[in-house]
Amino acid sequence: MFIPRTKGDECLILASDGLWDVLTNEEACDMARRQILLWHKKNGVTKLLSGRGEGIDPAAQAAAECLSNRALQRGKGQHYCYCGGPESSKEV
Repeated sequence: MFIPRTKGDECLILASDGLWDVLTNEEACDMARRQILLWHKKNGVTKLLSGRGEGIDPAAQAAAECLSNRALQRGKGQHYCYCGGPESSKEV
């Protein structure tokens, strides 16, 4: 399946059921959005050292860590989470 990303996409969250069992879509998106905005507020807008779709986006990494920690707090021991912004990839 191919789903084109748009500029209106705030982020993409890929996670295992360990996250989705304890957070709704809305909760996960709200948490990721807040964490990304908080990271940029603290660190300013930075350009990635790598090209588009390469390297690690530190704001997205902070959001993924926040979501993973919340899943652990809510009782799930196994979880995998990746957050990427619209710049991360053109495709899903």
